[in-house]
Amino acid sequence: MPPRGHSSSSHSSRSHSSHRSSSRSRSHSSRSSYHGHSSSSHSSVSHRRSGPAPLVRPRVNQPRGFSGSGHVTSYRCRKHEYVFYPADWTDVETGTVYKKGYYDENGNHYETLILKHNQKYENVPLRCEYCGTTSVRDLTDDNETMTCENCGANMVIEAILDEPDEVALSYDYSVMDDAPVYARLSRGIGVIVVGTVVCIFSFVLMTMLGVMFRIDRANKTAYNAAHDSGSDSKPVSNVDIFGSTLYLKNGDDGYTISDSDDYDKVLYWDYSYESYYDKDTDCYVWYNTDVSPNLWQYWYEDISSDYGDYGWMEYEDGKWYIEYDEEEWIWLNPDKYDQSNLWHFDKASDVSTK
Repeated sequence: MPPRGHSSSSHSSRSHSSHRSSSRSRSHSSRSSYHGHSSSSHSSVSHRRSGPAPLVRPRVNQPRGFSGSGHVTSYRCRKHEYVFYPADWTDVETGTVYKKGYYDENGNHYETLILKHNQKYENVPLRCEYCGTTSVRDLTDDNETMTCENCGANMVIEAILDEPDEVALSYDYSVMDDAPVYARLSRGIGVIVVGTVVCIFSFVLMTMLGVMFRIDRANKTAYNAAHDSGSDSKPVSNVDIFGSTLYLKNGDDGYTISDSDDYDKVLYWDYSYESYYDKDTDCYVWYNTDVSPNLWQYWYEDISSDYGDYGWMEYEDGKWYIEYDEEEWIWLNPDKYDQSNLWHFDKASDVSTK
């Protein structure tokens, strides 16, 4: 099963205390309940944040009875609010067949959702209405008129383009994966009410504390900055660091980040799993900035899924390591797993940009 969260540790590094407040989107009571980014690594912590659910648009004509494997995720955007289902399924009560993909608040289905990043939509799939020619382009506006390079006819966008709402993207529905979508949303409304009361109480308390509170907070911030190896200055999002597309060039000791004119492998950011994905090897990879030093971690589906709640891997000094328990890493025995098709960056903490 693809990853559902990130690791908060490494087999070779220490986690930044300032990021420990991020919570894993899984239960510690059952290893089979979580297949995701390790919150530790051979060192890491999940970028998904807990808290009150954002306000949602009323949802109608929604799919029901999801029984497939994988993680159901909510995306709140400027145009719509989407729920992503990672697999096809059939509602046992009605016999209705649903396709995997994104469903907006009106029940409309989309196979692909592309979110705006750095003022543009990257890798947008297009198809010519006349001759059927396909291409992939970057767009700055979803209303752009695209012409076919082959025949000059108009091309249509084969995806839904939208702009993310960062508050909504931080909310994780995974704690309620086993409930139907409509039940999860109704529970979310209850959380909103409780959250509102808590916010009002917090506001009054902060007003009473006034200047003393602000001075105390400033002192703590200065202390953390001096003792946290510069973690506050590091971006949290991989997309902020590298963009949503990674072009890789193969070398003697592994892959390095290249550009779009000279590459051997290309990875695309998967917003559903908050990782870059390599279809050829069924590998998810992300750059863990919650550990020191920052480093790359890998999720090879055929291997990582054997480790239940954990399974994130690291490559260092010619060996693979895997997280088998919380902040517990072991050497991956090559006699147990075929490692001939496993790829890696030439340096565990490669941060060269495109």
